Amino acid sequence: MFRIINYCFGFILIFLFILEGMAADHIRILLGLILAGIIACAAFILNRISLDALKAAILAGTFAFGLGGFQVATALVLFFVTSVLLSDLPGKVADPHGERPEDHNKRRTGYQILANSFWMMFFLIFWFVTGVQSFLIAAIAAVAASNSDTWATEIGQRNSGKTKDILTMKEVPPGEDGGVSSKGLAAALAGSFLIGLSILAGSAESPGGMILIAGISGFAGCLSDSILGAWLKNREDRFKIPGDFSGTPLQFLNNLTNWTATGIAGIIALIFTQIFIG
Repeated sequence: MFRIINYCFGFILIFLFILEGMAADHIRILLGLILAGIIACAAFILNRISLDALKAAILAGTFAFGLGGFQVATALVLFFVTSVLLSDLPGKVADPHGERPEDHNKRRTGYQILANSFWMMFFLIFWFVTGVQSFLIAAIAAVAASNSDTWATEIGQRNSGKTKDILTMKEVPPGEDGGVSSKGLAAALAGSFLIGLSILAGSAESPGGMILIAGISGFAGCLSDSILGAWLKNREDRFKIPGDFSGTPLQFLNNLTNWTATGIAGIIALIFTQIFIG
């Protein structure tokens, strides 16, 4: 499944390059491919992404800069850099599923890259073809949801305060699926609006409104991730994982919730943009 989705997005990118793109678009897409290749290879060498994630990262980076321009590329770079910095912070508590902090694998897999970038690439296709601004905001909101969830997770798992299940409000260990804390929620809000600020990297008629929509939508996507995580907790045995997925059912379920949450953020941004900006 992972390869099929990658091939589909790759084919669409080639199609847009040949049949839809102008000369300036061709240069931007090729430049995006080169820059994405350099950054992805560096991330692989630095042990941040796995070999199967290399292609997905290059594809996502090419979409971000080639189709989305400086705004989406800035959002994606901010997401990657801050994720790396936060993952290196000390003080992470033991995973409630039994994984020790020192055993945590910092390499992102291909499925993790795809879960976080699928909807960004999806919305960018429509932005490139139609030029409708709401699709650009939706793409940025999808990245904002990923960054919001990452900030909430990394900072929340270093939280010394109370963590509660978002559905039952019962106290749970930090890092538990569906668990939220005041520190984690604040981090999620900050992480989402940081990505929203990437809109300032390009020209926009109403940047304040776009930043607000992207930030709120990303935060809403993060909350939906927590809700889904709490609801699907201990249900991983009910899901059939793809044959090329090398992780555990729990890891597949986490990627599935991330994929859903980023899509929800993008859809919320589409709706808000049509209502408030038009």
